[in-house]
Amino acid sequence: MSRIINPYNFLRWDDLGNGPADVTSDLPNAYIRDSSRCGYKPVIKHAESMRFYINVELGTVWINDTNIKLRLVKASNGAVTNSNVATLNKNNFTNTASVVTFNYYAEVTLADTVPEGDYYFEIYGDTKTWVRSNTVQVVGVNNSILSATCLFTFRDDTNFYGVRYNDLSSFTQQYRLHFNMIDAQEETNLEVYAEVTSGKRRTFNSKLDLVKTLESYYFDAASHLAAIVMFAHSSLVINGRTYIKKDAYKESPNPTSKLTKGSINLYDQGFASINRCS
Repeated sequence: MSRIINPYNFLRWDDLGNGPADVTSDLPNAYIRDSSRCGYKPVIKHAESMRFYINVELGTVWINDTNIKLRLVKASNGAVTNSNVATLNKNNFTNTASVVTFNYYAEVTLADTVPEGDYYFEIYGDTKTWVRSNTVQVVGVNNSILSATCLFTFRDDTNFYGVRYNDLSSFTQQYRLHFNMIDAQEETNLEVYAEVTSGKRRTFNSKLDLVKTLESYYFDAASHLAAIVMFAHSSLVINGRTYIKKDAYKESPNPTSKLTKGSINLYDQGFASINRCS
């Protein structure tokens, strides 16, 4: 039985039956009517990087082959589009059992010679295919889909949810995802005092923030978990602007569908830094 080895991330990997099945503790969401629908697919734009880290909690030696590569496969027919689409880098470390092991990370950039469509990644060696990712959607630079997506770049100051950022000082994860802004409002914090001579209220200090509400497209449950973790990172850049979360990411379960929307309120850090009276 297969298992997912890369949870809480937008690019998840199935080990194709190479290990014991995970024990799930998911709460039921009954009356699923669209069980045949596929899960959420991140977008890869031509000439734009997707950067991922396989966040196995304690590292792994399950791919200790002699010639490991990452290939891109057409989802519709299983045809290999590129047999060595990006370099697989090893993050070597000693795990809690004092065993030297590693996780993989990579940066994938696709040329415009890769036709638009649905694909998945496989990590394979001389002996077998080891793991397979969920589906991704490859689009050209002029595809109208892009207007409904945002480019998310994020990392943390610590080792976070199995991603060993402390070992990789310059590494950031990066995904293009279906999020849209559905609301924006100002939030003002005033320090006010009463003037002694007139009794009028005067502003001593003012801090003006811009809060933007992002809403996801229809995500599966695993993608909502990935979004929760992504927004908890200490560094979050969306389309080149820096944000920090204001409150919790919210998902609204729907008993008639396994794909639902989520939302979160974010502070625009760039706006806050230049709009301050002191």
